[in-house]
Amino acid sequence: MKRLSEVGYCGVYCPNCGARCRLPEKASALLATMKAGDWEDWGPGQEGFTEFWKFLNGLADVSDPQRCRTGTCGHPDCGMRKCARERGVEACPLCDDYPCEMIQEFSGSEPTLIFDGQRMAEIGLESWIDEQETRRLNGFCYDDVRCGKGSVPLR
Repeated sequence: MKRLSEVGYCGVYCPNCGARCRLPEKASALLATMKAGDWEDWGPGQEGFTEFWKFLNGLADVSDPQRCRTGTCGHPDCGMRKCARERGVEACPLCDDYPCEMIQEFSGSEPTLIFDGQRMAEIGLESWIDEQETRRLNGFCYDDVRCGKGSVPLR
């Protein structure tokens, strides 16, 4: 299932994450502003600029998005990713123990997580992805509903 790559093990729809739906746009705008101000010419003389410029370009690049399933997005020691892989489930909401302690911990900052996970289990992964894509097209972003700083359970 190709679209599974867009679903984090915890049950978030990756294209609705601010790192994918907001940050590239904002970083691109800052990059364009800085280029218009000739930062490419005189910025390298500023301490830390070269590293910042490379980082900013990376934030603006949406050609190769990072993904939970490949381990290129999220904390490298994410307990939810490790547990789902060990249990052989496509996503945590499809596990018999959902919502587990790790999901409950993570949901403290992600208020739609458990509801969305229950919805996934109820209607199935493909239909759930369709719903999430509709949300994305309507401008939904997890950053808009996030409650405080999140903590990712580690294992």
